[in-house]
Amino acid sequence: MTVFEKKNDDRGLPFIDYGDMSIRSAISMITVAIVVFISYIYISAHPQPLTDIFGKSELSLVFILIISTLIPLAIMLYSFYYFSNKNLRQYFQGNPFKEWKAFVAFFLMNAAYGILSSQFVSLFARTVENKGISNGMNLHMYLISVIEDVFSLATEELYAIPLFFAFAVILSKYFKWSRNVIIYVALLISAVLFGLAHFETYSWNLTQMIFVVGLSRFFITGAYIRTKNMWVAYAIHFMTDFIITSIAFLV
Repeated sequence: MTVFEKKNDDRGLPFIDYGDMSIRSAISMITVAIVVFISYIYISAHPQPLTDIFGKSELSLVFILIISTLIPLAIMLYSFYYFSNKNLRQYFQGNPFKEWKAFVAFFLMNAAYGILSSQFVSLFARTVENKGISNGMNLHMYLISVIEDVFSLATEELYAIPLFFAFAVILSKYFKWSRNVIIYVALLISAVLFGLAHFETYSWNLTQMIFVVGLSRFFITGAYIRTKNMWVAYAIHFMTDFIITSIAFLV
C-alpha cells in the first residue's frame, strides 16, 4: 500500500495488481506516447507551416487549433485503448464526484507544491516564464486558451499516466521489487519524462521542467492512484491551469 492509497481499498491498479501487459506492448505504448506528444508540443509551438497552408484568418486559426490538438488527442487515446487490451473503463473506476475530498486535497497539495517549488528553484537557478501564458491577454485569447486546455490537458494526461503504467510493467518484469517500489519508481520516471516534454514551454530550462513541472505529477498521478479514476487527475490538472490562465487574464 503506497502513501497515495486508501487503507482497505480493494480496487487495484491495472497491470500492477491485475491483468497483464507484455514488455513489447509496454515499450510500444511508451514509444507512441513520446513520439506523438513531442510532435504535438513542437507543432503547437511552431504553427508557421500550417498557417502557410491554411492562412491566418480567425477561422483558419480555429481549424489549425483543431488539427493540432484533436488529432494528437485521438491518437493518444486510441493507443492507450489498444495497448490496454481495449478496456479503458479500468482507468475510470467508481464515481469521480464521490472523490471530491481527494480532489480538493490533491489540488491544494499540487498548488502549494507549484508555488513553493517555483520560489525555491528561483533561489538557485534561472527561471523563465511559461510561454503558453501571457499577462494582459484579451477576452478572445483567454477563451481560446481555456478551450484549448480542455483538449490539450487531456492529451497530457494520456501521455503521463500511460507512461506510468508502461514503466511499472517493465519494472515488474525485470526486477523483483515490491509493489510499492515499482509504483514509486515508475511514477518518478514518468514524472521526469512529463517535465522534459515541456521543453518548448520553458525554453529548455531543465530545473523548472523537472522539479516544478515534472514532480508535480506526484500529486496529479498520485490523485489517480488514490481514486483509480483518471477524471480526478484530469480535473486537478485542468483546474490548476485554468486558475493560472485566469490570473494572467485578470492581471
